[in-house]
Amino acid sequence: MSPAEIPFFAGAREMAAHGDGYVAAIGAALVSGRALQGPQVAELEARLAGACGRAHAVTVGSGTDALFFALAAHGIGPGDEVLVPAFSFIATASCIVRAGARPVFVDVDDAGLLDLESAAAACGTRARALIAVQLYGQMLDPAALEAFARERELVLVEDAAQAFGAATGKRRAGSVGRVSCLSFDPTKTVSAPGSGGAVLCDDDALAERLRRLRWHGRDAAGAFAELGYNSQLPTAAAAVLLRKLELDAEWTRRRREVAAHYDAALDGKMAATGITVDQMFLVFTDVYILIPTLMVFLSLVLRPRVNRIVNIVVALVYAVSIIASCIGEGWVYYLLGSAVEVVLLVAIVRTAWTWPRTQVAPSLR
Repeated sequence: MSPAEIPFFAGAREMAAHGDGYVAAIGAALVSGRALQGPQVAELEARLAGACGRAHAVTVGSGTDALFFALAAHGIGPGDEVLVPAFSFIATASCIVRAGARPVFVDVDDAGLLDLESAAAACGTRARALIAVQLYGQMLDPAALEAFARERELVLVEDAAQAFGAATGKRRAGSVGRVSCLSFDPTKTVSAPGSGGAVLCDDDALAERLRRLRWHGRDAAGAFAELGYNSQLPTAAAAVLLRKLELDAEWTRRRREVAAHYDAALDGKMAATGITVDQMFLVFTDVYILIPTLMVFLSLVLRPRVNRIVNIVVALVYAVSIIASCIGEGWVYYLLGSAVEVVLLVAIVRTAWTWPRTQVAPSLR
């Protein structure tokens, strides 16, 4: 691996720094003989509940199961509808189908978060619940969400899989709505060695139902009181997660440092070129979508010789603009890209005006 390559998952780096602690924690869990429901699981649940400001946390096998159990514990199933953002990971919607209910997709705002006005328009008489996703660590307004759900008598399920540790005001991710869900998938900031999840709530009876559902319907007395599932977080995974919770504050501080470095570096680049992020987005949209589309159209209607000339000119412009962007002259990229668009649009208008006299490409004859 060259020095310029940054791995998407830094497992080797993490193990080099903390592997001894992880291995010791796993070893202690295995030696205890409690592969499932060991004391580390109960300790982790207490830590999660405290971190999120909830009375209860119930760990399960995955964040996907957490979402499903949040619905199943409220009796949501066939004939019911659940409002869900149209932009999220598939588990946010698949858990609804798994419960037998119907997902109703709701538009999102510019940040990718659920739009409450769209949710209000989509809320029908069969709506029983709303899943609100705290996407990319961003949080929706908790008061507005809870008021929306309360007015419409909806079960508010907070999908905080990507937001553990986030907060807005005094409200922390994992504390919003009737029930919240966490994920410890390898892509999350606090990840299990494998997978894992948790459901958080404040209602004692609801927490007991969730505990039954995750363990074959087994109640506190040991009786199998209802039909349940097998979705238990392994004790070894809980042991590693406890260790990672101790490291999370330092990791978060370091992530903020790195993010601030990128923000400062990118702001400097953008300020030097005088180009906004929105303009750069338009440039890339043009380069990869609009300009190629226009060139395909021109290749069909222009004379072969003229078409070759256009291709050569556009290729030269691309080469110059890409080199300019690499040396920090982003304004050249923007201006040349805009110039190419103008030229191509003029060519299309002229071609359309003289269409009857245009020599059609041989492939269309």
